[in-house]
Amino acid sequence: MAVWLRRGMVSLVTWAGAILMLVPLVWMVSASFKPSADVFEFPIKWIPRNPTIDGYKVLFESRFNFLLFYWNTFVTAFMTILGVVVVGSMTAYAYAKIRFAGKNVIFLLLIATLAIPFQVVMIPQFIIFRNIGLLDTLTSQWIGAFLNPVMAIFLLRQYFMTLPDELVDSAKIDGCGHLQILWRIVMPISKPVLVTVILLYFVSAWNNYETALLYLRSVDKYVVSIAVRVFSGELSVNYSAVMAASVISIVPLIILLLFGQRYIISGITSGAVKG
Repeated sequence: MAVWLRRGMVSLVTWAGAILMLVPLVWMVSASFKPSADVFEFPIKWIPRNPTIDGYKVLFESRFNFLLFYWNTFVTAFMTILGVVVVGSMTAYAYAKIRFAGKNVIFLLLIATLAIPFQVVMIPQFIIFRNIGLLDTLTSQWIGAFLNPVMAIFLLRQYFMTLPDELVDSAKIDGCGHLQILWRIVMPISKPVLVTVILLYFVSAWNNYETALLYLRSVDKYVVSIAVRVFSGELSVNYSAVMAASVISIVPLIILLLFGQRYIISGITSGAVKG
């Protein structure tokens, strides 16, 4: 088979898959601008005949404050990223550039925790959070990023391993401590993997549903993922409002991915050949 024909077939299959995955998203956006009665009409009218923004108005005119849910989610995502950047980078630097006994064994044990599903530790974690007063608080949604950001540690450590040790040694000769080396030298040249980690954890924090459902009780503490479910229940007849809530909930994710997608592949694969 000719090379150009094989490449053409691969491109065709790739585009077909991409379009197929975009169909539900396009339908959701279209439905959010339709009257509720027209949402499930068949055949599908991709362009609304009578476009309306009533579905979006309902989100902010109902007894629920969607802007508050948005704010709660941004706070959770910001604190998650802060914990990942601070704790994850320092831990990864220690595993990559500091020599201490048992370093590799401890790192392997840390990575092994990725294989443990959340459902296994869900009940013990719930009991601990209840005993220390973290139930029904936004802190319960981001405290994990400060305690054990395993995936961030792994990705950052793999990238830090690719940096020459001579860079660290020369900084030590100049009188820099490990924290100064990390924040002034290592972090500025680790932009690809750092952006990748931030994007991955932001998406994870923004879409987090399981722990939000488990720990949050008060309506004023709800995040966007829970808010969409609430609107789905409260407005089960007004499907356009449900679609509007879903559309608004993914807007920040789309914006972030559009601006940061070029860093994702390079950040994930940067440490693949060393470590």
